[in-house]
Amino acid sequence: MKNYAKLLEGKYAVVTNGGDPCGSAIVKKFALHGATVAFGVRDIETGERILGEIAELSPESFYLVLDLADSDGIEEFCRKVKERFPLTTVLVNNPYADIGKTITETTEEDYRYFLQVNQRSIMQTLRAFYGPMRDNKCGSIINISSNTVFKPIMGNPFLTLSMGTIGGLTRVTAFEGGEFYVRVNEILSGILPGQSELSPCPLKIEGSHVEGMADLVLFLASDMSSYITGQSFTVDGGARRQLFA
Repeated sequence: MKNYAKLLEGKYAVVTNGGDPCGSAIVKKFALHGATVAFGVRDIETGERILGEIAELSPESFYLVLDLADSDGIEEFCRKVKERFPLTTVLVNNPYADIGKTITETTEEDYRYFLQVNQRSIMQTLRAFYGPMRDNKCGSIINISSNTVFKPIMGNPFLTLSMGTIGGLTRVTAFEGGEFYVRVNEILSGILPGQSELSPCPLKIEGSHVEGMADLVLFLASDMSSYITGQSFTVDGGARRQLFA
């Protein structure tokens, strides 16, 4: 019988970007359900604020300052987490690159930034945590992408380009990890990086949209989704559906 009050009790989870509204909601949801969480933030002030909010729920959780554009910093983040966690069984990749330039405005430096944050950072965390999950035959990886893969934003083509590869990486890793009981899924979010509200959508609801994202991440992280892998879920209030209306 599953403990629905503590879906992640005893689990160790990593959230790469726990400082933006979506990442923060995920960290808090995980702590509420019994997980010990290591999360990255852009600054100490944000980390201390979130840690203070979950201190009683998950006293062993901790944060590290992390910039997903810093390749060496990601390697150091993973190393420190592995030193403190006996086994990471949940990994949430929540990249947040968004420049807002057209094709002609984007420089080679901008392009490399997008690729590092939205692609290479995920490869780095997979290299660090997927192997132990595979060896221990347990684990859930959730990669957060964007509904801009199907619903592009005018003047921001490289957000669509860089996010679009996350789905392929998700499915390849899920295929490889299946026999080792490692599940890998993708969420296409309608919440832009750093924001807390959905982009215009037909579904009119009260409450926090980031909570809806966090609820799905919790489900995919828990044993409730033990037979789900290699899938892409869209959480955008139906905005993607408007393309076909």
